[in-house]
Amino acid sequence: MIGKFKSSSPTKADPDFTEPPEAHYSENGVRYLHAFFISEPEETPDVTGVTFVITPTALVTVRYHPVETFDLFSQKLCKAPAQALSPDAVALGLINTGLNRSARAQQGGRKPRSHRERGLPGQEQSG
Repeated sequence: MIGKFKSSSPTKADPDFTEPPEAHYSENGVRYLHAFFISEPEETPDVTGVTFVITPTALVTVRYHPVETFDLFSQKLCKAPAQALSPDAVALGLINTGLNRSARAQQGGRKPRSHRERGLPGQEQSG
C-alpha cells in the first residue's frame, strides 16, 4: 500500500507487464506504467524493468536493480533553476533520459547526431 494514495505497489511477484493492455493502466485514480531501461550501458547492456506509479501529486518508481538513468536525471534537475515539477513531467523526463541512453548504447556510446548534422529536414532553427 502506498501511504495516503490507497493503492498497492507492484511487487516482483506481479505479472510481467510487457503485454500492451497491462503495460499502462489506471486503477483508483493512480496510473501505472511499466517500462524497460538499460541499467549498465557502458559495458554489457543489461535491461531491467521499472514501474512508474503516478498519482496527481506524487511519482513512485519501483525498481529492483540500479538504473543510472535516474541518477543522471537527478543530476540534471539539481543543475536547473528550482521549480515545482508535476509527477507527469518527472516521469516524462526520466523516460526521455532513458531513451537517449538507449540510443547512445545502440551507437556504441557516440552522441546521437541532430537532424541538421545528418542533413535531414525537420529540426532546423529559423533565425
